[in-house]
Amino acid sequence: LLLQLAVLISRNFQLIWNQKLTLGSLILQAPLMVLVIKLVGEPDCFTSNLINIGSRTVLFIVCAMASFMGLLNSYREICKDREIIFREASVGVSLLATVLSKAITLFLVEAVQAGILTAGFVEIIHIPQNHLLLDTNVEIFITIFLLMAASSAMGLLVSASLKSSEAAVLLVLVLIIGQVVFSGVMFSMTGALTAISYIIVCRWGMGALGASTDLNDRLSWLKAGLDSPMYDATVPNLVHSWQMLGLITVVCVAAAWLVSRLSRTNQTVALILAGMMISSLFSAGTSFVKLVADTQQQLPAITYWLMGSLSSIKDKDVLFLSIPVALGMIPLLVLRWRMNLLTLGEEEAQSMGVNTRRLRGAVIVCATLLTSASVAVSGIIGWVGLVIPHFCRMLFGYDY
Repeated sequence: LLLQLAVLISRNFQLIWNQKLTLGSLILQAPLMVLVIKLVGEPDCFTSNLINIGSRTVLFIVCAMASFMGLLNSYREICKDREIIFREASVGVSLLATVLSKAITLFLVEAVQAGILTAGFVEIIHIPQNHLLLDTNVEIFITIFLLMAASSAMGLLVSASLKSSEAAVLLVLVLIIGQVVFSGVMFSMTGALTAISYIIVCRWGMGALGASTDLNDRLSWLKAGLDSPMYDATVPNLVHSWQMLGLITVVCVAAAWLVSRLSRTNQTVALILAGMMISSLFSAGTSFVKLVADTQQQLPAITYWLMGSLSSIKDKDVLFLSIPVALGMIPLLVLRWRMNLLTLGEEEAQSMGVNTRRLRGAVIVCATLLTSASVAVSGIIGWVGLVIPHFCRMLFGYDY
């Protein structure tokens, strides 16, 4: 395993060196992020109140940038080489060694990126030197590196769960939005949202940076009501934030390896796991909307919509529904004979002149448009999506 790991890491670095676009992207990321800090940050944001960008905002910008860099570095690493990885696994190359080599390569690259980002950050922003556990600049470097490592581990999990880079991009966008919304900076986390924030790397990054820079002291002095136990300048708080980032990293890398193993024998498992991840994230978003909704009017309306009902449908709702239904239904009717060919299998359909990839994409878009328009009007009626398609096939058969 160790010999395979060493060979694979060496190969990964050789591939990065040969791919000039990837190499240029990795080299330029951290300097560009430092430039952003230079443009929007105020050097005296930790000491002066006559500023546009506050100390907490600057720390959040650093956390968000480190998280984004980690995700963007890794979200394609496994899915773009999926066929090669599985072919090598069939001749004895360990999947564990492959996943670990991807992770270690990313971590080494991100250690350099974190060093550049930290050096630029502490050079531009006058950071108070508290020396909780180590030198404050060293603590900031460790936090930024752990942020990038945890985010890249999440990206590896996304990459292992999906078959194409295009699909991975969509899930990465969802994760980026989640990092912003559930970090505890833009909104206060209570109830179920607190549990969700435990898997958000920006939340723990803010906790660690807040502890290192004694952010609570600054926020208390401003009397803005933004101070939080999350930013307590104590060694236990700092170490706990580091531990959580490390735990997220280990769990995501292990999950990426497990998903890769399962995907090697059953591609459906990866699709199911990806669907569960997306469903969980959007369920969390729904909970957040309910949390901030007006309890007198908006919250009851949201609850009734989630329960699903056709009793309150009006003529204007049907008129609204007719446009997206027509846009989704007409292409499906035109393509119905091609859909019959698709049921024969990939190779048979292609031999008859069907572009299966394009056809699948068109069908998915049209079916999504029909489903989303119907749900927007009627709400979520779960048994319809589960039972009605099977009833229709029993009544009308498989001929589209």
